[in-house]
Amino acid sequence: METETSCQNNFEMSEALATFLASTPLLEEAWRLCSIANTKFPGAYVVEQIGSVAYVAFSRRQIDSWSEESCRNLVALDDEDGGLFAPLYRHREAEEPIKVHNGMLKLFLSMHPSLQIQIAALMGKVKSVVITGHSIGGTTASLSALWLLCHLQFMSSPKSTVLCITFGSPLLGNEALHRSILRQRWGGNFCHVVSKHDIMPRLLFAEIVNHISKIQALLHFWHWCMASPHIVPTGPCSQLPDDLKDSIFRFVLKDLELLVQAEDAAESLFRPFGSYVFCCQEGAICVENAASVIKMMYLMLATAPSPSCSINDHLKYGDYVAIVSKQFLMARNIDDEDCLPDSSYEAGVALALQSSELTVKEPVQDLCFSVQNSNLRKEAAIMAKDYLRKAQNGDKPNLTAANLAIKLSKIVPLELRLSATKPAAMRLMIKWVTMIPSSLRGAQKERTEST
Repeated sequence: METETSCQNNFEMSEALATFLASTPLLEEAWRLCSIANTKFPGAYVVEQIGSVAYVAFSRRQIDSWSEESCRNLVALDDEDGGLFAPLYRHREAEEPIKVHNGMLKLFLSMHPSLQIQIAALMGKVKSVVITGHSIGGTTASLSALWLLCHLQFMSSPKSTVLCITFGSPLLGNEALHRSILRQRWGGNFCHVVSKHDIMPRLLFAEIVNHISKIQALLHFWHWCMASPHIVPTGPCSQLPDDLKDSIFRFVLKDLELLVQAEDAAESLFRPFGSYVFCCQEGAICVENAASVIKMMYLMLATAPSPSCSINDHLKYGDYVAIVSKQFLMARNIDDEDCLPDSSYEAGVALALQSSELTVKEPVQDLCFSVQNSNLRKEAAIMAKDYLRKAQNGDKPNLTAANLAIKLSKIVPLELRLSATKPAAMRLMIKWVTMIPSSLRGAQKERTEST
């Protein structure tokens, strides 16, 4: 049983991850590329390099991976992968073999040769690789990230960091896979974004074998919507009957409820791994514990206003990603919320200045100090904006940022002496300084696309 301290630490780690994702362009860039892959590269993936970060986005339009033969069939990983995932293999014969979804594994193996070539071309050029995908493409992305993490263990050259971000992806493997990922300490490399009512990430908790025709109809509906994102589905081929929506919703909810009520949720064929970011209209929360993830999935689905919400939510991740980023900015208390900057760069500058307390106007008892304090704030704010913009466009951004820090250091000590809350101001200054590098992204995009 977890102690209160360990639970608190886990929550703080989850909150830190959620804050990190919301405060960086990672989610927005990942979803942008997922949208491109969904519309322009069906059955394939797209690769794009942005500065020192490479993105690999897999298309969700992979219908064959949900055939009747492989809809819920798990296969032993070490029997099918040709040694690609060797570091994950069980350490003792007594351990349960690692199993993954048969159709998803076949899909990954069909793409692996070309993916290996693309990754090899990126090694040495980038510091980080973000592998992403929507729906079935998200599960392919998870397998690809697992393979890359295994592959990097055998490389002696400097290793790139790997992050996998999925949107509404179905589950991948069993409890043994979950334990093996924890043993390798790779849980933090996986972030699964799940909208509040989306039924897709919950499908494999249910016994869907007797409902394959309904699932196939649902997948074709999503396939059509993704292929034509700007067209309102009005044709008979694009609409799902209400009774079909209701049937899928009820059997998934029922089986998920039984799983939650069971004493040992690990008895399920599938087990979540990594961090789950549950998003809705109000923002997002991050959960890492697998049992808690399952319970949250049940509770959120059970509160869906209608079965249609569980279908439509699978197509709204672009909206939710935008909401999460904006909610983060609002939560950071930008002074004028009605004039929230459209540019992430300008918003970053505003947050940096505000976190430094250089733009906060607070009353000071001594009038002389009050005037001096106000002048210092104005001077520091003008300097910061000017130097941050030069840092973005200059040839030597690191040197410019260093000059900014040196000049501000002559002002900030006096500012802190005037402050009645020195510890809080120091913490905010540290937070602001750590944000500076994220504002110095001026690299040109180098885009390559692969099918």
